[in-house]
Amino acid sequence: MIKALVLAMSVALAAGASQTAPPRVLSMRDLTLPAERLPVGCALSTAPSVHLDGSRVRYGLWSGFPANPWIGTDRRLMASIRELVDGPATIPDGPPLDAKELPRYLGQLADGVEEAYGYAV
Repeated sequence: MIKALVLAMSVALAAGASQTAPPRVLSMRDLTLPAERLPVGCALSTAPSVHLDGSRVRYGLWSGFPANPWIGTDRRLMASIRELVDGPATIPDGPPLDAKELPRYLGQLADGVEEAYGYAV
């Protein structure tokens, strides 16, 4: 009786394991909740900023971001996200960096980043 029970359990476990779906590959797009699932009155901003009433402003897209949400590999925008998260980058001591050197130096913030995601509500 015990042998039959163990055999039945092992067959059931093997059958259950063979029916599992393969894991779904996630993408950066999966980070955005579909608009129909957002609460009423909540939406991603499509403009740089919107003046509501009086002195109230709803801030939207970050400077230079072409879409909301933005997903991409532009090194300048990835470095910008890094600065927003980590704070301003430290600039080396010494003579000031010129207009060509500064973006190259700040571009190091995107090193090791394959793809970035940013959004504004």
